[in-house]
Amino acid sequence: MLISSSSSPALPAFLQHPQASIADSNPLQTGANTPEASTPDNSNPANDTVELSSQPSTTFDDRAGVYAEIWKDGRKIAEVDVRGSVTPLNGFIAPVFGGTGGGPELAARRASQIAVTVGGEIRSNGETIDSQTLKMRARLNTYYGV
Repeated sequence: MLISSSSSPALPAFLQHPQASIADSNPLQTGANTPEASTPDNSNPANDTVELSSQPSTTFDDRAGVYAEIWKDGRKIAEVDVRGSVTPLNGFIAPVFGGTGGGPELAARRASQIAVTVGGEIRSNGETIDSQTLKMRARLNTYYGV
C-alpha cells in the first residue's frame, strides 16, 4: 500500500498538514472567522429568539359560581352552580353536568330535586330557602336580570 504525501482537498487540514493543530480545522468549533457564524439563518425556527415575560401567568377558570347548596343534618352534601351542574361533596349523590340552555332556572330545578330526594334543605347566599322561592328568584333573574 502506497501512501501519497500530496495534498488532497477531501482530507481535513490536520491530515494534509501534520503540523497544523486539530483545533484549527475542527468543523464543530464555531468562531468569528467562519461564514456560518457571521450570518444568521432566519429561515430556521431554531434561530428564533425567546423572550421571558415578568407578568404573572393567568389561567382560565371555567368554574361557575355556586348558585345553591344542599344541606342535610348540618352537613353540606352538594353544590349547584349557576349553569345547573351539581358537585357532590360526600359521594351521596352522583355528579350532574349543566345541560344546554342551563342557567339559573336549571340550577334552581336541580337544587329542588336534590333537596326533595335526600330530604335536605336548600341554602342560597347563606340563607335557608324553599324550592318555590328559589325557582321564582331564578325566573326573575332570567327575565328581568334582578
